[in-house]
Amino acid sequence: MWAWVMSLWGAVLGMALAPGEPAHITIVGATSCLSYIKAVLPDFERDHPGVTVAVAGGGSVAGLIEAGRGRADLGLSDIPPEPQWTGGISMTSYPLGRLPILFVVNRADGVQHVTEAQLRGLLGGTIRRWNQLGGRSWPVIVVSRPLASGARYVVEHRILQGRPMSSHALIELSNGALLRAVAETPGAIGYVEGPQVIPHIIRLRVNGQTFSTQHPLRWPYFATPRLYARTPVSNLVRSLARYLTTRPQRVQFGIYPEESSS
Repeated sequence: MWAWVMSLWGAVLGMALAPGEPAHITIVGATSCLSYIKAVLPDFERDHPGVTVAVAGGGSVAGLIEAGRGRADLGLSDIPPEPQWTGGISMTSYPLGRLPILFVVNRADGVQHVTEAQLRGLLGGTIRRWNQLGGRSWPVIVVSRPLASGARYVVEHRILQGRPMSSHALIELSNGALLRAVAETPGAIGYVEGPQVIPHIIRLRVNGQTFSTQHPLRWPYFATPRLYARTPVSNLVRSLARYLTTRPQRVQFGIYPEESSS
């Protein structure tokens, strides 16, 4: 009799604690959207007593790998979930919106606008001195994000068209570090996600176009960050993903919903 009661009680506990609804959720991935996610998570946790959410960076590739292997509930990535990173696991995606990629140069370089072809030459290393574009007579110094970065993936595919980044590029692990390096290095050029502002840098005009927060969707260079979860997705994880992809605060962090004014 007691054995049957204890067995039943164990089953009840199991149903209460672990039917695929974790009380602890982990998000891993692209650093570009972490500030936004951390800013809005307290409201979600307040509305879901007993639920905690841990957030870690590591880059888009890390997000896909960790989500694909089940070590993270949600992977945050700017790049598609290729099988080499997810192990071919079926993934459900939740789009956050558009994250503009802006090209920045040191204020002293003497160049403020380029064509897309010239931008390709600068980042790819075939244009090596600024005076080739009417600027100062010093070398071009490319500052890039690492291979795991979603921003780099977009730049290599959209601007460089599959060609490699300059082999002499300096590598910075975050948008903030890259901006500081460009600001402090005469001759530097780099790229960042989001309309960040810092002294001593210039946002390049490309093909006569400049990024505007009034018409963000007109800017043609952008990443599309998404949250990825292994399929099937638990109700709680799905609820969090949908919450994060619908908050109006996204715009404050440079993430523009596809339906926003263009």
